[in-house]
Amino acid sequence: MEGTNKRRNLGIGKLAQQAIRSGMTNEETLLAVLAAFPDARTTVGCIRWYRNRMRKRGEDVPTSREVVANRRALLKQKKPSIPLAQAA
Repeated sequence: MEGTNKRRNLGIGKLAQQAIRSGMTNEETLLAVLAAFPDARTTVGCIRWYRNRMRKRGEDVPTSREVVANRRALLKQKKPSIPLAQAA
């Protein structure tokens, strides 16, 4: 039985692209790939290549920087409107 990945037909590239589509940053995508393929020599540069190729082919995937910015914006929206000192 080859590979440690549970899905037999899912290679590094397909796994990386799925992770990117799900909204992961390049670093998170790399961690997911290395978790599934511990012997892989994949780097952040490889993940950037997949993301850029997807964008060049017309897929609407954000850059890793945009993913982080979107998360920060969501966190700012979820902060309580009343300062904690006044809420007590």
